[in-house]
Amino acid sequence: MVRDERPGQRLGRVFGTHRVRRVFSPTSLRTTLQAMVDAQYDDADQHRVIAAQEKIATCRTKLDRYRAALDAGTDPVLVQQWITQVQAEKAVAEADLRRITGRRIMTAEEINTLVEAMAASRRSCAKQTPRTKPRSTANSESSSFTSRASA
Repeated sequence: MVRDERPGQRLGRVFGTHRVRRVFSPTSLRTTLQAMVDAQYDDADQHRVIAAQEKIATCRTKLDRYRAALDAGTDPVLVQQWITQVQAEKAVAEADLRRITGRRIMTAEEINTLVEAMAASRRSCAKQTPRTKPRSTANSESSSFTSRASA
């Protein structure tokens, strides 16, 4: 049986309208958006990102110390060897970080803009009656519900 429901009603029916309202309420929105941002990474990626960031920070600290040692009069050939080694380690960590984070990740602000656009679209659709809805929208909604019901 095909139900004649507005967009958003199915979401409310599946997830519970009270839950949807709660997680997108003004008091919970920041937490919800951060959870959506965090969900774009898996735990292994998060650990690799942190490890790479820590390695880069360690390398920067070492380079600063080596430059200070050079300024203090340490043999320049020896310091150059240390610097070369640490720069190579830093380059590997930076490459790892770029590889892990190279895919497009949405910011909390971008997700919020998307959610607001969806909410505005839902409000607009809710105001329309079947007579005022554009024919293509009404047809696509009924066909999507029909295909889901037959699946």
